[in-house]
Amino acid sequence: MKKLLIILIFVPLVSFGQNNIYSVTSEGGLNVRDKPGIDGNKIATLLLDDFVIIKEKTDKSLTINDLNKTTGKTKEISGNWVKIETLNPPKFKGNKVLWKSNYENIKGYTFDGFLKKINLRDTINSTEITNNNEVYYYQKTLFTGKTVTVKETLVDKNNAEVPNYVVFKTYLNGLKYRETEYYQYWNNPCIIADNIFYKNGSMMAAGINKDCEMWDYTYYYENGRIKSQNTEGGPYTGRQEHTEWYDNGNLKYGFGKSNESIEIMRTQNTDAYKIKSFDTSPDNLKKYDITRFNTKSPIVGEKRWFYRNGEKEKVIKFIDAYSLAEDYGNMGTTFFIEIEGKAINLEEPQILESECWNEKGIKIKCP
Repeated sequence: MKKLLIILIFVPLVSFGQNNIYSVTSEGGLNVRDKPGIDGNKIATLLLDDFVIIKEKTDKSLTINDLNKTTGKTKEISGNWVKIETLNPPKFKGNKVLWKSNYENIKGYTFDGFLKKINLRDTINSTEITNNNEVYYYQKTLFTGKTVTVKETLVDKNNAEVPNYVVFKTYLNGLKYRETEYYQYWNNPCIIADNIFYKNGSMMAAGINKDCEMWDYTYYYENGRIKSQNTEGGPYTGRQEHTEWYDNGNLKYGFGKSNESIEIMRTQNTDAYKIKSFDTSPDNLKKYDITRFNTKSPIVGEKRWFYRNGEKEKVIKFIDAYSLAEDYGNMGTTFFIEIEGKAINLEEPQILESECWNEKGIKIKCP
């Protein structure tokens, strides 16, 4: 990139918002200087397709003749010196010296003749999200395009920096699609929030931590209505649960509990937890130290499905060990339920009853 001519034009200083994201178009790289003009010291070299935010447009303009080394042709390019902030830490210092220890974004001045504004409308083409092994896809198509991550400090409502917190904002072709917050917990970074966005800026998924693990997510439709709430369980809740809604706001699927009292068997015999089932003969009950009891608190789980019009579609009642452990068990307790003369281990949920209805609310036989 050869610089031949400088032309000064006196124009007002123009400020830009955070959405003015540009990419570098110069195949030979683009210098960033500590002040506007070629007399400024080089502080970094940006590479092709690097992203920057234009903060201000200065009153200094520049016209150059740029030589394309591939075609041998020269092209006149005009523009202004602009104040920028990088969206990904530069890999090179000035004069293309490898910047091995740099992990921070920089601010400086560069020539906007080699910057191209990002077209945000073309960055993400779909709006449906699924979660597959912690990699996020749109309609099972992996995000494509230039991805950069920005590290920022966390500030409170008074714009004061919060100690030991950091925010990572990830952009796809200049569009922010993920924002993750961490807390420096002792020597390990602890994730405390994880948010994903639609291309229009509205929330797509909001993750909430439990004990520095991302277990619970709330997903949203593009119209802002809640789509689903999910929990991955963990050592305190055990069961994976979720709730779903239609885009009209009606409940689609939910989990609850029934107020029924049923007889359960339990034991702390160390051999019992290995057994899936056994005959409930007096000898076996004595062998495994089985105690029978009737439940009082709501421990029968219900999975409930609904039609789009709000009518119930299906209800399944079930019982499992997670439902019993908190109120009726200690460490090492194994639970069983008697079904047709056999004691069934409740480590695997057991279905007690299923009911189904059509869209008019009439009860039907479950398929």
